[in-house]
Amino acid sequence: MVGLARQMVADPYWGNKAKAGKKEEIRKCISCLVGCWQESLMIKQHMQCSINPAAGDERFNHFPEADQKSKIAVVGGGPGGMEAARIAALRGHDVTIFERSGELGGAILYCCTVPGKNKMRWHADWLRRQVGKLGITVKYRSEPRPEDLKDFDVVILATGGTAVRPDIPGIDNEFVCTYEDVLRCDVKNCEWYPKDQPKEAPVECGETVLVWGDHFGGADAVEKLGTAGKKVYVVTENPDFAAWMEPVHKDVMVKRFNCGNGEALKSKTYKHPVTVLASSSVLEIKKNGEVVVVDSTFKKTVIKVDNVVLSKVEADNTFYNELLSSGAAVTKVGDLKKVRNLHHAVKEGANAALLINKNPRLNGNNELISDLPTGVEL
Repeated sequence: MVGLARQMVADPYWGNKAKAGKKEEIRKCISCLVGCWQESLMIKQHMQCSINPAAGDERFNHFPEADQKSKIAVVGGGPGGMEAARIAALRGHDVTIFERSGELGGAILYCCTVPGKNKMRWHADWLRRQVGKLGITVKYRSEPRPEDLKDFDVVILATGGTAVRPDIPGIDNEFVCTYEDVLRCDVKNCEWYPKDQPKEAPVECGETVLVWGDHFGGADAVEKLGTAGKKVYVVTENPDFAAWMEPVHKDVMVKRFNCGNGEALKSKTYKHPVTVLASSSVLEIKKNGEVVVVDSTFKKTVIKVDNVVLSKVEADNTFYNELLSSGAAVTKVGDLKKVRNLHHAVKEGANAALLINKNPRLNGNNELISDLPTGVEL
């Protein structure tokens, strides 16, 4: 007997695909517990899935081809961008992905080096196979300007969030890096990475590290560093670190922060407990490695570290505003719209692609609309 639960939400056609021997077509559950548990069962919404936008949304069951084919540019080859490209291509649109790096996958790829999170890579691989199967054009190492996109009918921006570098003394010290630098994958023989140039190696941190910011990249950086035996401090402006995290995963994280483990898990435990400095921020990073931290009562603490890892993330709308000024029909999805999680990136990418039909344009609120009975043909 084969028993499946969440996998059937991620891909209801698992049985048919397995029987046909098309295992690479199976959209594997990544055990994130976000769409199906955190954002569905816990808050009493209809069943959803982080990687399958059709779960709980019948619009995706038998969506038709577009009445009028559009030329669509997707800027950003992460999960939201690839899902938008996939749905748009299935509807018959001509799609081009512009990806600034040499590999599709976006933020998912930062999970490659985090112990226990390799399942996240499954979805990146599935999306990349779909992009290839559907014949979607991909332009690697490409950061287009508004003039480069003037021939496209619609632009979908899925460039994600940006690690913030606050304007404080010492922010440019050489031992200050971002969570992306720490989590960067260093697999030289990756089948998905073009061989025309090697990947940049991840930053090797010292024995004591301060992670500043409250984002999944920060939590993953702590997981990687803690498992590697580093002494880690976390500074967050919030009253609790990772309040956004799915509760089951957060429970395991907290246990691991205290050198324990989750029930029935056999992962390598931390050598040192993780110290969380909540309701706090960093005032200064000195050249000798001393970091001045201040809490909500203005009490200062000085911590000597080898590295500072920046993990506060915000959306940078500079390019979006440039496209609006150029008159482009442009919409944002994922972290560029609002920093959240994989579920929202995939869902918004799919929704944007499903919307595009005849005469795509922006309404008065700069939201993408199509095929409205306005009586005006453009």
